[in-house]
Amino acid sequence: MERPLEEDAPHAVDRGALEVGRNREPLQMTVPTLTHPLAKSAHWIAAHHVAILMIATLALFPFGTGHQLPLAILAVIGLVRAARADGRAWAQPEVRLFLWVYALIFIPLAISMLTAVDPGQAVRTSGRYLAFLFVGLAVLLAHPTGTLTRALMWAILVIPTLWVLDAVMQLLMGTNVLGYPADGTQPTGLFHPRRSIGIFLAHLLPLYLEALRRLLPGRPWIWLLIIPYLAVILLAGARASWLTAILAMAAYGLYLAIIYRVSWRRMIAPGVAILAAGVAAAMFSPGLQDRLDRTAGLLTLDFESWDHATSYRMSIWSAASRVFQDHWLLGVGARGFTPTALEAGYLDQSFSHVHLFILDVPVTTGVIGLAGYLAVMGIVLVWYLRQGDRRASLFAPWLAVALALFPLNAHWNFYGTFFTALLWFIFLVAMIMYREGRASPAGRGP
Repeated sequence: MERPLEEDAPHAVDRGALEVGRNREPLQMTVPTLTHPLAKSAHWIAAHHVAILMIATLALFPFGTGHQLPLAILAVIGLVRAARADGRAWAQPEVRLFLWVYALIFIPLAISMLTAVDPGQAVRTSGRYLAFLFVGLAVLLAHPTGTLTRALMWAILVIPTLWVLDAVMQLLMGTNVLGYPADGTQPTGLFHPRRSIGIFLAHLLPLYLEALRRLLPGRPWIWLLIIPYLAVILLAGARASWLTAILAMAAYGLYLAIIYRVSWRRMIAPGVAILAAGVAAAMFSPGLQDRLDRTAGLLTLDFESWDHATSYRMSIWSAASRVFQDHWLLGVGARGFTPTALEAGYLDQSFSHVHLFILDVPVTTGVIGLAGYLAVMGIVLVWYLRQGDRRASLFAPWLAVALALFPLNAHWNFYGTFFTALLWFIFLVAMIMYREGRASPAGRGP
């Protein structure tokens, strides 16, 4: 019986093909993968978490302690990131600068717990302040996948503008978008019932002006946004915020005139408009007129007139000076000023804090804290002066940091919750701009 031909046989195999197949790589089937939208979203959030959490912090400042949630998340991330960081990450100049500035403020605060009048409050304040170490490390030890400066600049432009528009609506219509009423002729906006919108706006002003310049060049009409912005600061009534805003506008105007050679004539029209808006605000706001009248008492040389003009700050500062003389080395700890001054008879009524940074710091942390505070201001100034060709692009963030640390600030407790969060937010924005500026060609920046 003949054997059937192999090609006719069932299940026949091409031996040549088989031999060749033995010498080939096995065939691999490519299966298309479908990425779930949630996975894409999670990846995007992970890649941009620093910007998201910092923007969320800014957006939540008006809502009580809401800003602490994104800060708490950043602190946890920073703790993990610090444990994993290598020597190269710690050697980055912005990280070293942050650590020096942080240590000079925090270490005296921690030491003051040894002599604190209110140990519980001192421990809570120091513990809260410790969290900002890891907040800063979460931001500065990160490996950014893109440029954060532009995103943060847009946030600093858009979010305060929304605060301002909401406050203007509150003044014109009686309530804001959330139904909060104005405090007489004094806007509170989204910060209601706290009257701190003017303080936040004043401290963000240098960065706001820089955002206008960088993001919207060639649009001179956009600078009209400064008019309602400054009007809300003026009407909000905190005179310390007026001083901050005046210093910010004057310094930034010089910056534009000297560095970018902006003609003074181009700045006259906005200046006149701002002055007119201020005069109109004073005419139609009895509360503002009263504050201006009281401020006029500073033109006299009488202690009582100065005390009345400063809302009895002179009495507080006198008491603070005496408390410092009694506790000059380590201070009285966080929140220790008022009980100490009342017990010693230096005050006859309670005040929440000293209302002047240059006294608040030594009263709380003694000469050690005062030395650290003065050293911080010196370090920040030297850091800026050493930037060479990058000084132009870093002027606005440096100015914002300098005004936040300004010794004559009188609106908040230096170690208080809101000021601490705002200070480190501004400082970290400055460090991000510094880091990304080093990666770009030296010069005037964007």
